[in-house]
Amino acid sequence: MSHKTSKPDSRFFLGLDFGTSACKAVVIDASKAIIADTEYVYAEPIRQGSSRYQDPQLWSQALVNIAAKLADFIPVKRIESIAIAGTAATILAINQVGEPVSNALMYDDRSSKQQKLLIARYADDDNLANDAGSSLAKILRLRQDYPQADYVLHQTDWLTGLLCGRFDFSDINNSLKSGYDVIKRQWPDWVNQLSLDAPASKSPLVPPVVIPGEALGNLCHQILLDLGFSANTTIVAGTTDSTAATLATGADRVGDAITSLGSTLVLKVIAHQPVFNTNLGIYSHRFKQHWLTGGASNSGGAVLKHFFSMAEIESLSAKISPDQASGLNYYPLIVKGERFPLNNPEKSPNLSPRPKDDALFLQAILEGISQIEIDGYQRLQSVGAPPIKRLFSMGGGSKNLVWTQIRESKLLELNPQISFESPLNSQAAFGCALIAKG
Repeated sequence: MSHKTSKPDSRFFLGLDFGTSACKAVVIDASKAIIADTEYVYAEPIRQGSSRYQDPQLWSQALVNIAAKLADFIPVKRIESIAIAGTAATILAINQVGEPVSNALMYDDRSSKQQKLLIARYADDDNLANDAGSSLAKILRLRQDYPQADYVLHQTDWLTGLLCGRFDFSDINNSLKSGYDVIKRQWPDWVNQLSLDAPASKSPLVPPVVIPGEALGNLCHQILLDLGFSANTTIVAGTTDSTAATLATGADRVGDAITSLGSTLVLKVIAHQPVFNTNLGIYSHRFKQHWLTGGASNSGGAVLKHFFSMAEIESLSAKISPDQASGLNYYPLIVKGERFPLNNPEKSPNLSPRPKDDALFLQAILEGISQIEIDGYQRLQSVGAPPIKRLFSMGGGSKNLVWTQIRESKLLELNPQISFESPLNSQAAFGCALIAKG
């Protein structure tokens, strides 16, 4: 927990980011200075074949625990508003009062194959909802498996609802993979038609869609109120973690690109026009007056953590000479299946041959992920995204200096004019705090 002193009359704004293994919180004041930041760690999702799920009670417990940590260090009654980010396409079923009745199907769960077939009868091939890993496929799956559920909704919407007491909405960025038309700002007719064949539920397939930052109500979470939070605190609509992280960087121009090196590799480019291509795993979010076009690979830091501890990564990195290529051509994945730069559920990992030297093995993995980054940006440009002018790197992997050298040398081959920029902040929770501030 870190915190700074503030003026007695300071107004605070809280951003919360719920990742796969931790909730992070950032509190800022009206000048955007960070007053407090902390995190609460919980168990990672469970993987079984094409399914990946997590107990959503872990998130609600984290919400309470992180609120308690903040209350120990800052006057939480000064928090004027709260915004939350979660992983896109993470879905759960709840009852009328917001209690989970299912595990959450995670963003990379691809087990809703039968539901994808139903969606394919209505949706165009290039619609992001027409996929076994889409929000809509998971919503249909949970409606069928848990007919007693009152609502089936996104992680972000549920956690936001716990704070304000309502679950009858979604935000525009989370709704993208549910079939929402972000260009026309409406639910398309085919989703309404799908409702006729979809499993019955009290939760509509087409909830009202709001903009991140839109006020939804006041704080009514009793435990937080007991901790000293104000009942006048406004709860605003949140967004996806990648969108919040982009806001945090300070990227704001067309041609600005953001590489997130977290558990997965996520690439984004700010563009004048949206681009959608399901076959390539490319989609676009509204981003202020522009569009945020990109995709997310299943490769990334999770592959590194699968083979090495953080201490091993640090020690082995010191033995790597990044200007001398490993000579190995890896496609680093933990299990079969890739989303971007090619959406291929049958894509197999390639991590062989494994050299006896662990440092060389680590180098080859880093090179493989870096090549996916290059391929991803080339793919984005090939379908209409602008060339990269400024690149902001974030996530835990961006702190690895050897990996940075490997990446930058490859990226300069793509475009010698790229400017490598330091992000204003690297936390999605900070981006949410900015949303809360408005």
